[in-house]
Amino acid sequence: MITISIISPEVSLQAINRVIAQNNFGCIFHKYVYHSLEEIETIYHQCRDNCDVIFCSGEFGYYQLTNIAKINKPCTFVSYETKHFLAIALDFVLTHPDIPLNRIYCDFLLPSNNYLDLNKYLKPELMPYCCTSDELNYDILFNTAKKLWEEKKIDMVFVRSTNSLPLYEEAKIPYLYIFPDDNTIAESIRNAVHLAKLQLNTTLYKTCVLIRLIYDNSLPGGEIEYKKVTLYKYLVDFRKEQNLNFSIQSNITYFQLSSELEDIPQFVRRLCTLIGYLREKEEIDFRLGAGISTAFEQSQEQAEHALEEAVHYKKNDGFLLDEQMHLIGPLSVSNTLRFSYDNEKVLDFSREQGINEANLYKIIGLFTKNPKQIITSALLAQWLNITPRSCNRIIQKLSSCELISETYLDGAQEKGRPNKTYQFVEQNWYLLFF
Repeated sequence: MITISIISPEVSLQAINRVIAQNNFGCIFHKYVYHSLEEIETIYHQCRDNCDVIFCSGEFGYYQLTNIAKINKPCTFVSYETKHFLAIALDFVLTHPDIPLNRIYCDFLLPSNNYLDLNKYLKPELMPYCCTSDELNYDILFNTAKKLWEEKKIDMVFVRSTNSLPLYEEAKIPYLYIFPDDNTIAESIRNAVHLAKLQLNTTLYKTCVLIRLIYDNSLPGGEIEYKKVTLYKYLVDFRKEQNLNFSIQSNITYFQLSSELEDIPQFVRRLCTLIGYLREKEEIDFRLGAGISTAFEQSQEQAEHALEEAVHYKKNDGFLLDEQMHLIGPLSVSNTLRFSYDNEKVLDFSREQGINEANLYKIIGLFTKNPKQIITSALLAQWLNITPRSCNRIIQKLSSCELISETYLDGAQEKGRPNKTYQFVEQNWYLLFF
């Protein structure tokens, strides 16, 4: 499992701990606290052999870390983007209309981050004061602010460096402590995990899950909207209860869940758990299709095909089209089938015999899973979600083509008309379809 070393001041680490507790990042964290930037080199030598990537709470620790000679670990940090600063600036202007932006000093607008490219969005006369020194340490940042304050050029300071706060309080310089929100921290940690996976050459899969709500078109619009809101709430509750990390997007005809992961069997288990969770909710009927690939567009296309299969199955259940283009399902059963739609011989046979192509593929999936499987009409009714009478017609056609033969189980038969049982004629299946 990926291991991340977090290097941070104590105050910043409290917020990072909260985010870690609320999300499942699928990795191990080691945490180190520093009180001065000079301590970071010592911490680096302590943690470098026990982690895959080093994660800093901010730019100050990051640049101190990357200045260490012969550093051999990938590093990243909780970073602000232009959109973050613009959101902070807008909120400040609305809440402090008496202080213009050009009367503010911001200690995280630096040459190293190109001042977040604010010159593209703000006129020069509206730009806040920034530190122009290429050297980055607490003293330079604070002394720049102190000089501007004493020269009466600023009314407020935006402070990002946690360890500088006591200096501003002692100097009685008004400040606004700027620290990333939980979403920004979580996004930065995910970037650190992704960086570690790239470093380790770990395959990162993109997953897409489509969930279609089934309802009578004659329902009033208000009731349909209520069902959609209810399903959305269930998905959010499931994500929280299972401590998972996936996005939820509402489209016109379905909900789309998107995520990244490296463990395919884990994804299948999560799908089964989700289907079981939704089947317990009596207020909704649904169909689920999932796809997984190294490219999101491909996983979305696969999910659409799997959703079509779930719709044809006509049951609260789901199917997965995996990275090898094999369809897996129905996912609600403990022993799922795995079959492929790329066999032209199946299409020809289904047309000749009048057997639904999708049903024939499932039967082939049942055969490949266990050629010794004992077949009954009740068993096929469960797998194909059709009536026992329809299953009997399929059995008769397979029997006439010598693909199955009637068999007899050992032991006494129950009173009444015995249920007929069949078994695959293995050689004929292999000759005809494989």
